[in-house]
Amino acid sequence: MKIAIGPACGRALAISAAALLVLAVPLHAQTKTGARALAVQPSPPVTQFIVSFRDEVAAGERVAMTVPRVDGLSKSAGAQLLYRRPMAALAHVFRLRDPLPRAAAESLAVRLRQASGIAAVEIDEYMFPLLEPNDPSYADATVERMWSLKAPTALRAGGINLPTAWGLTRGQGAVVAVIDTGIFNHEDLEANILRGHDFISADADGGFVVANDGDGRDADPSDPGDWITADDKTKPLFASCSERNSSWHGTRVAGTVAAVGNNGTGIPGVAYEAKVLAVRALGKCFGYASDITDAIRWASGAAPASGTWARSACRATPIRRR
Repeated sequence: MKIAIGPACGRALAISAAALLVLAVPLHAQTKTGARALAVQPSPPVTQFIVSFRDEVAAGERVAMTVPRVDGLSKSAGAQLLYRRPMAALAHVFRLRDPLPRAAAESLAVRLRQASGIAAVEIDEYMFPLLEPNDPSYADATVERMWSLKAPTALRAGGINLPTAWGLTRGQGAVVAVIDTGIFNHEDLEANILRGHDFISADADGGFVVANDGDGRDADPSDPGDWITADDKTKPLFASCSERNSSWHGTRVAGTVAAVGNNGTGIPGVAYEAKVLAVRALGKCFGYASDITDAIRWASGAAPASGTWARSACRATPIRRR
């Protein structure tokens, strides 16, 4: 699928494969019918909510976020909420002063939805890359590692027959936004990489443990690694995460999309003459849904990189789909 985003929002950008954000799921997804899930494990405490207000939605622009408005929201919630920042589409991120177990957070969300003046409320979910199996035949790169790109055979029926497709197009002129863990320098990628933005916000306590790069949002989507150690697992934020080495997941996905082809090095990407816009929204173990949402909108040209909006009248409406 290819979606062309019109220039009305200030920057035209073609996004193929729907920004590849299907590579992430919320940790509690196993409770939702039809969702793909990670292994069952306890959900970390909820720290943030995404809230929209009726007056802003009706007016199509922001209203000043005053102390009385925040206090009123806290009163309706029955818990102290602290204002963090505006989001795209006239939404706002609020932080709980005291994190809550998921069941209590869902009850709080229900109370807020029933309050006057509230248009929508959702938990700011932790989003995780999908599980990849470690079975030897799956993980061993020496076993027919490129068969999936070739024409199907009686033995390998799943090949996507790229040689035939490459005779028609190799992706020249397309830009694919990969919203993932960021990008790591690699000789077989650099010529096709456009460095985008890092959208990982500070943790609820103001630190940058999830970001793992010492700061918040900025214009550097480099991937510093997302390893989890035994010491990390002693922290409540990572208690439900698995110990692992860094995944370099965003770099791997970028290579699948557009590793430089026909250059005698490494592998060819599926569209090896396309460009990849590398956008970082997943940090150590997970990323926040609010950061991922802002990253999608920024990549499609719908919002500035600062992540703050005085207005959100722009509509990122697909104008062509195939």
